Amino acid sequence: MTHAPSPAPGAGPSVVSDRELRRLYDRCVAPDLLAEAQAADRPVAMIVAGQPGAGVSYAAVQLRKQLVQTVATAAHVSMNRLRAYHPAWAAGGDIPPVSADRIASDCKTWLSRLMEEAQKKSLNLVAEIETVDVKVMPKVAAELRHSGYVVQAVFVGTSREESRLAMLAGYEMRRRAGLAVEQPSVQKHELAFANVRVLLGTMEHRRAVDGLRMITHDGAQIYESRVIDGDINRLPRAQETLDVLLDQPRSPRELVQFAMRWETLVQRLANDPGVPRDVASQTLTWRNEAVSRCERDPGTAQMLQWAREAGAFRAMNRFEFEKEFPHHARAVNSLGLAIVEAEKYGGEEAKRLLFHARENIAQRIERGDMARIASREKAQEQKTKELPPREPPTR
Repeated sequence: MTHAPSPAPGAGPSVVSDRELRRLYDRCVAPDLLAEAQAADRPVAMIVAGQPGAGVSYAAVQLRKQLVQTVATAAHVSMNRLRAYHPAWAAGGDIPPVSADRIASDCKTWLSRLMEEAQKKSLNLVAEIETVDVKVMPKVAAELRHSGYVVQAVFVGTSREESRLAMLAGYEMRRRAGLAVEQPSVQKHELAFANVRVLLGTMEHRRAVDGLRMITHDGAQIYESRVIDGDINRLPRAQETLDVLLDQPRSPRELVQFAMRWETLVQRLANDPGVPRDVASQTLTWRNEAVSRCERDPGTAQMLQWAREAGAFRAMNRFEFEKEFPHHARAVNSLGLAIVEAEKYGGEEAKRLLFHARENIAQRIERGDMARIASREKAQEQKTKELPPREPPTR
């Protein structure tokens, strides 16, 4: 159970005293994050790493579950978890850069104390690290191995496009919910993304950890190597494996999905005056790049158009939709029939029926089914017009 203080409404304190930080650590941070972690004769540590937006936190939770099933309970530490205990962060809202730096500094102090305490007690450990600073992960791994830990480095292999999307989507969702949020840094993201590849190579070749794994953001394992008696158990190919993963061509469907996700973020961020202009501008730039990739292929461009029409169908009034997209009159008529049918029911059942009907029609628009039906009907009408007139039968 989290013991983080509940701040009063309004902005939290801009500066927290050292005494208050120590009190929070002793009463809240350490009891929560080290709770139920058991000492081990040969403790195990997992260092989960990746760029912002790679899905490191989700992966760490899944890996901790695996560790509990195979070894024992483990303490889970990360900067993201520690921020929740800081009064300035708990107050919510947009965090100015100066305050964000101060919060990060305070949380790093807590993190150092947690790591020291975990090592003194020989607790199994799961630690999240963002690869913005290329020196941090090797340093942490060396300290843990020196303290007698079996250390495994787990890298989350996520494409640049997906982590960019996740980083900005997380920023948007936290802002919309009124939670504390700091401005995402494009520079830090790009640096951390490049550092993942660097760290994979250096840590594997230098045998800096006892085991090295690479997983996807959804937890599927891609690569693993181990150091046994000082020797690596396979030809080191972590970097090459990551390169193959990132160089895989995207399917037209994936390209369209990326473009539509960027469209959604542009709608929510670019027109919000509270969003920093450089964040809004960068979102627009990345949206335009995603759309441009779709438009290079006529088939993918058509799929993108259908996806946009489906999105409009989900959000717009049906009569306004028909004015803007008259070629989808059949879809509007189908929705009208569903509305008539829903009127036979009441309350939640009618809403549920109408929601599923609208979504089903939108999916048919997105797949191109409605466009193909309209095209066939138009061709049939044209064919009928071209037929010579038939004389009525006579006796």
